Amino acid sequence: MSSPSTPMPHSVTRRGPPPACSTSSLTVGRLSRTAGRRLSAPVGCVGQARRLERDIPSRHVRAWSARPRSRLTTQLKGEEMKLATFEHDGEILHGVIEGDRIAVAGPGDLRAVIEGAPLERTGQVISVDAVRILAPLTNPGKVVAVAANYQEHVIEGGDRPREKSTATPRLFLKPDTTVVGDDAEVEIASITTQLDWEAELAVVVGHLAKDVSETEALNFVFGYSTSNDISARNLVTGAARDGEAATDFFDWLAGKWLDGSAPFGPYVVTTDEILDPQKLAITLTVNGEPKQLGNTADMIHSVAEIISFTSRLMTLRPGDIILTGTPAGVGMATGTYLNPGDVVVAEIEGLGALTSRIVAPRNRG
Repeated sequence: MSSPSTPMPHSVTRRGPPPACSTSSLTVGRLSRTAGRRLSAPVGCVGQARRLERDIPSRHVRAWSARPRSRLTTQLKGEEMKLATFEHDGEILHGVIEGDRIAVAGPGDLRAVIEGAPLERTGQVISVDAVRILAPLTNPGKVVAVAANYQEHVIEGGDRPREKSTATPRLFLKPDTTVVGDDAEVEIASITTQLDWEAELAVVVGHLAKDVSETEALNFVFGYSTSNDISARNLVTGAARDGEAATDFFDWLAGKWLDGSAPFGPYVVTTDEILDPQKLAITLTVNGEPKQLGNTADMIHSVAEIISFTSRLMTLRPGDIILTGTPAGVGMATGTYLNPGDVVVAEIEGLGALTSRIVAPRNRG
């Protein structure tokens, strides 16, 4: 375990218009404590100073949403904002990732920061190798997910392409017990023999949102992260299936609810670093073998459209997570499923790599 190094300067608030953003290409890396893996390289976008406004009553949401956004303050000019939750010496903390170190910002996960608390460094800096990275939100609010949001994924599942003019986002919810962090073990539950992967862009809601327009929707985002909507493609219930459409649907839905089936992380990148969430490459490998290669540009419903539609159905709160769908390349298309010992790495451009380690069902007798 490494000792804390030289204290870092506290947060600095900058006022005035945000600086221009670099057009240099984004690079992707991965965060882990194991040798041979690294933190993601700089995304090339100059950090913009923005403060995080606190929640306001829902009756004021529409009026507020038309105002110019202000957002979380960056620490220093030009610095990326990669915010992580981690465990160190038995304590859960949150902080800012800087290369192979984490500048501690306070106790607990990122919820308080997302809800409006200031992000201020304590002066303590810890090596990444000395901590266990957790999900950015260890106890999130709602986890909303979107099905069939990439045409090629729809087609590989045997369905006809969706006609967007008559389509709306297909939403479903995942329990909070599905959320785990980077490098977590994901158990193949005894109720399934077909566990599958789905790399997805995760959106972290930063403000109370109800009935927001598509043009305003991205104002309500705190940041983005990498996720994997791990899915059971069959259920071993001991009961014969009747073949009815409703039974098939609810079996599919229940297959989204397994414990640990929403890995999320390794960190959250604030919105000032991701200028366009519709221009991000998505990849996934199993044991190093490429399985998925897509881009958020291929979404049927954009992030803004998903947020707007969702907010018409339910109130979105700070700390809610939205999983935005997966591109083609899932195991179901080829009848290939996860086995104990498999290592799954989902990676999104500028957001880092998320590792999941598949393990056999545990004996709870």
